[in-house]
Amino acid sequence: MGEELPLGDHADLWSAILKKKFKDQLSKIVCEYPHYRSLYVDYREVEKSGKPGLTLADELVENPDKSREDIWDAIKNHNLVLLPGNKEIKPDVDFNIRFRNIRTKIKIRELRDHHINSLVSLDALVMRSTQTLPSLTEAIFKCPAGHFTRKHQKINSYVEPEGCETSGCKFKKLDLIPKRSSFLNLQKLKIQETGENLKSGQQPQTLDVYVTDDLCDRLNPGDRATLIGTVRAEQRIVKGNKTSVFDFYMELSAIEKEEEDFEDIEIDSKAVDQIKEIAKDKDLLNKLAHSIAPSIYGMEEVKKAIALQLFSGVYKENNDGTTSRAALHILLVGDPSTAKSALIRYTARMSPRGIFTNMKTSTSAGLIGSVSRDDETGRWVVDMGALSYADMGIAAVDELDKSDDEGREALYEAMQDGCVSINKASIHRSLKARASVLAAANPKGERFDAYGDIADQINMRPAFLSRFDLIFMILDKPNPKEDFAIGNHILTTQYIGECKAAKRTDEISDQEREMVVPGIPTILLRQYISWAQKNVTPVLSKEARQYLLDYYVKTRGAAAEGKPVPITARALEATIRLSEAIARVRLSNDIALKDAEEAIRIFDKCIRAVATDVQTGALDAGKIGDGISSAKVRLFKFIFKEIEDAAKSDDMIRVHGLKYSLLCEKLAQGPAQELDTFKINAALEEMKRVGDLLEPRDGFYKIIPKSK
Repeated sequence: MGEELPLGDHADLWSAILKKKFKDQLSKIVCEYPHYRSLYVDYREVEKSGKPGLTLADELVENPDKSREDIWDAIKNHNLVLLPGNKEIKPDVDFNIRFRNIRTKIKIRELRDHHINSLVSLDALVMRSTQTLPSLTEAIFKCPAGHFTRKHQKINSYVEPEGCETSGCKFKKLDLIPKRSSFLNLQKLKIQETGENLKSGQQPQTLDVYVTDDLCDRLNPGDRATLIGTVRAEQRIVKGNKTSVFDFYMELSAIEKEEEDFEDIEIDSKAVDQIKEIAKDKDLLNKLAHSIAPSIYGMEEVKKAIALQLFSGVYKENNDGTTSRAALHILLVGDPSTAKSALIRYTARMSPRGIFTNMKTSTSAGLIGSVSRDDETGRWVVDMGALSYADMGIAAVDELDKSDDEGREALYEAMQDGCVSINKASIHRSLKARASVLAAANPKGERFDAYGDIADQINMRPAFLSRFDLIFMILDKPNPKEDFAIGNHILTTQYIGECKAAKRTDEISDQEREMVVPGIPTILLRQYISWAQKNVTPVLSKEARQYLLDYYVKTRGAAAEGKPVPITARALEATIRLSEAIARVRLSNDIALKDAEEAIRIFDKCIRAVATDVQTGALDAGKIGDGISSAKVRLFKFIFKEIEDAAKSDDMIRVHGLKYSLLCEKLAQGPAQELDTFKINAALEEMKRVGDLLEPRDGFYKIIPKSK
């Protein structure tokens, strides 16, 4: 218990506490006014001030308005804030008394009538913020006789005097004089409960928050914070009629920001020592892989890539004003039931600003944001979308193949430019969306064809696919040894969960624990990533630059022999980002040759799995770049040639076209003998769609002549 304070009225008690506990703040206000004009009264410091302090602390929570008046009386009566020139200051206009560090937090859904006019602390996600506008605090009115009447105004209300208050004056109609009135900056926020605190099936509750003076523009949509403020109630009006129901709102007193992104995570010296020790591990990448979703068996390469995605590359501003993104984008595509969704959900939970969304149920407005009219001001305001909420975090996107064109366009812009654009209702806004996209997609059919083109199988534009730095194919192939390992891992994971539920954890063996325990504890891993992002900015060494350049030039060199283009310049940028992330993992400010080698190994393995021409074995960037692989080009050319040759030798074919069955026979003898009916039909349909073929009658094809 702190030192006892002398008994007396509340103003005297507050004066003693302010002089003892908040002397530095008061001095700073005197020295830096008006740039610093808020006194933050810490609840926990007040309750440490003996028995009177406990009484004042309780009153501070239960009746913050009275506490504010008592504190102001203490400041005024004891001259605790003396500004140069004895400048007079007014409470809530020129000077703010704010409260912070309230011990007990509640949820928005737990607000009840007894909380009205009391101080509460809430964890919240900011959904919307309005423009900062001036709000009347003290209105000056003038009557026709020239008398002035002063009327104090509350936040979110406007009250006119019933008449002139000058003795003997009977005028009832008064005019507001804005020049003599006092104003305060005011902003309105809409907040909602954070998702991790919701039970199954619950919808997040929302609350309006009014922000004043120096707290305006401190919070942006997408920020997570602990908000402390006074709860108020406003009467609900329906179609112009007042009802007996009131709505809660909050007058904000203080903002205690939580983790906004990895850079905001607090790290003590002990954690730094642990981080530096872990960085010395020669098998660090494998250890990181085991720290990502350990309950999911295998997929080491995918987990390594996700770990590197969390560390990210380096954001760069070029001399010509352009920028190079730091975010790594990863796509997992393959068979159903291969734990893709579980893996990306886990990653979203690991990232402080991770957002998980399912494209099957999401709209483009949910991704980009929407525009709606504010009920009070009538102004159009922007509601943030999932991509903006995930700014500087992870946007985990499931069922990417189920998205519509608008949803893919939103992702396309965010992945390339790090922003999303809203142009509605005369509002033109570009919102930051510098998120790393981790997406999962399933093929059109039940199973993925490793030999087919990805763009054909997952219903996506090739230009969109090319924005991903890494594309992993996850195939479900029966293998007795692998099936046993997966089954054993699933059963062990379920067994450990059952033991915990039954409180029989002593029956779990050490070997079984190791299977599901992360290589690096999750909290420490988050601190590791945060420390690396804040303190490590790797730069390419000469050896690493040369190695990346040699790989790029050598791989593209095959195109000189008339083969398909193997990789594009985007591939080089992807390997640079991977190299930067690997160097960050080692906490190195220099990208060494071994970092570049590992980056090339990961990238080359991915690109060869998804962009290899089956017939020639060569890399073909067209499979994911423009969606037309070299094999498809050869097929198109062969179809053209066969129809042209047949038309030259047969007048009937020249008039009616080549019969489908005859064309299939010729294709079976051509350069693509592994083609089945489905692929032939797909090629013919695509050629018809782009205007190369005409089918005048069912089953006959002829070439559409190109205009000169």
